[in-house]
Parts: sequence; structure tokens; C-alpha cells
Amino acid sequence: MELWQLEAYAEIRNLISAYNSFGDRGRFDEMLSLFAEHAVMDIDDGRLYEGIGQIKKIFTDTNDSLSKGDSPSYIQHHTA
Repeated sequence: MELWQLEAYAEIRNLISAYNSFGDRGRFDEMLSLFAEHAVMDIDDGRLYEGIGQIKKIFTDTNDSLSKGDSPSYIQHHTA
């Protein structure tokens, strides 16, 4: 493996870690700073979410929905 591949691997790993960490803690503004301005997200519900505003709505709506439940809710990602 060449040096540039190791560096790319480390950068990708750090990006995934930051995305999961920010999202799990509800720090959506920091998480969304990882996205390109015109990002598109497809979460397998048949719709595409285009742009930071629509993508943010996915997370804030989900967070609002989870916080209305009777049981404790949290999300924790484990990546290797």
C-alpha cells in the first residue's frame, strides 16, 4: 500500500468517526459542516434529500420524534 492510500484511509476513517460522533450527540450543525453545500442524501425511503437544509431536517425531525417517546432514546454507532 502506498503512502497516499494510507493517508486517504485515515482521512476517510476520521470523517466517518466525526459524522457518527456529531450525529449521535445531536450536534447537527457540526455534522452538517462535513457535507458539501449541494450534498444529496438517499436514505432508502424513496426520496432524495437535496442540500444542507433538507438533510438537516432528516436529523432534526428524527430527533424530535424520538424525544416524544416514553422510553429513553439514543443512537450510538460503533465503527471499526
